[in-house]
Amino acid sequence: MSARYAGVAIGGVINLLDPAVVVIGGGIAEAAGRRYVDWLSETAYREALPSADGRPSIVASRLGDDAGLLGAALTAFEDLAAR
Repeated sequence: MSARYAGVAIGGVINLLDPAVVVIGGGIAEAAGRRYVDWLSETAYREALPSADGRPSIVASRLGDDAGLLGAALTAFEDLAAR
């Protein structure tokens, strides 16, 4: 059931931002596995409007729970490098 709700939300984000790739991260995607991402993708594609660019790839993150930490570290590094 959560994959359906997440898919509806992601379909809305696809309509709004028209991304090339949607990355599903965190412990839920990692714990639930490929089937969860497949169910979520099916719903998201049904909810998304057709796009001239085609539909985006929806993939599971390879970084799991570390994605947020690594993103924060990269942001801090880029901020320091820009000074």
